[in-house]
Amino acid sequence: MLNLNKLFKPLSNTLSYLLKTLQISVLSSEPDIVRANDLLKQYHYLGSLKTVGERMYYSIADENGDWLGVMVFTSAARRLRHRDAWIGWTDEQRRRRLPLVVNNARFLLLPERTVPNLGSAVRGAHQRQAERRLAGAVWPSGARGGNLR
Repeated sequence: MLNLNKLFKPLSNTLSYLLKTLQISVLSSEPDIVRANDLLKQYHYLGSLKTVGERMYYSIADENGDWLGVMVFTSAARRLRHRDAWIGWTDEQRRRRLPLVVNNARFLLLPERTVPNLGSAVRGAHQRQAERRLAGAVWPSGARGGNLR
């Protein structure tokens, strides 16, 4: 087993300090995506992803740019009977609204690189960041972000 203390500096920061300096960034380069998948393969209980459709990788980093974790979002499944029934979508509503639904496929905080409650803080920070970024955005499918609530 790999010793994480040799790869990563242990965190001595408190959650409140990390929140002020937290960096959540979209990964667009192939080497970063390969690194993310390697970390998922090594540390996530489901392993790395073999995605189909659209996907977006994020790094979670401290103020120095050292990775604390990885998040991966993928496009939603086209048809899920129970989801569609629960939401109450007609076929037309599903066609129009499905591009606004995403699947959180993986969420990993690296062992020895976390503090209590960091996961909840990251998820909240990412949600606020996504709302600001996507409001009014036009997705590749042509759907508009608008009001995400």
